[in-house]
Amino acid sequence: MKPRTIVTPNVTFEALEAGDGPLVLCLHGFPDQPRSFRHQLPVLAAAGFRAVAPWMRGYAPTTRPADGRYDAMALGEDVGALVEALGYETAVVFGHDWGAVATYFGALRFPHRVRKLVTAAVPYGPAFFRAFLTSPAQQRRSWYMFFFRHAIADAALRHEPRVRGPHHAREALRHPLQRLAGQRVDAAEEGVLRDRPARRGRGERGEPHHRVGLVGGDRAVARGGHRIGPERHRRPCQTHPRAARPR
Repeated sequence: MKPRTIVTPNVTFEALEAGDGPLVLCLHGFPDQPRSFRHQLPVLAAAGFRAVAPWMRGYAPTTRPADGRYDAMALGEDVGALVEALGYETAVVFGHDWGAVATYFGALRFPHRVRKLVTAAVPYGPAFFRAFLTSPAQQRRSWYMFFFRHAIADAALRHEPRVRGPHHAREALRHPLQRLAGQRVDAAEEGVLRDRPARRGRGERGEPHHRVGLVGGDRAVARGGHRIGPERHRRPCQTHPRAARPR
């Protein structure tokens, strides 16, 4: 795997890629990163594909989006922009978790760009959002989406010393909240958080504008931002005075 930079009109993406041939775009979920595809990229390359996994919008070291958006449709627009910027007419798009949502919206927005799509963890259609609203089990799994709607999430991310980027956010916030609720915190999980080294790439220590992204995406879902339709106003999370709007 080798790093590369992909320049699109709204975002400059940092990415990992392997191989040469037809394009397979691999989109990670929350709170992940392209290295979550470290096993798949070499296999796809060996099969004759060019596999590219970007750090998604809102995840350092990818830049802050010029349009200031983190909703699902913005992620879908990134799919078309990435395919075009990489010099392809079409691509196979594989999305995991939140990357699956980006894949669905990319296919809806740019059907001529998405030759095939493969997704994992999040089903297509209203099933997830119906469960999100009606299933106690799903609501427990997605607790952090509800938490991110609350203003306290902004302060928690700003002051939590272990949050070094999106990949730490959910774990770092879960443990103090579990303690408040009287739940047991697994010692192995605590150790993973404590011992995981910070990555040293540009902006990868949880810069304010990337915390906007990791909170803003789930906030958009919780407010109904997944629906296709006219763009509506969405308040970005205010983790820093300069993070509210793009420069």
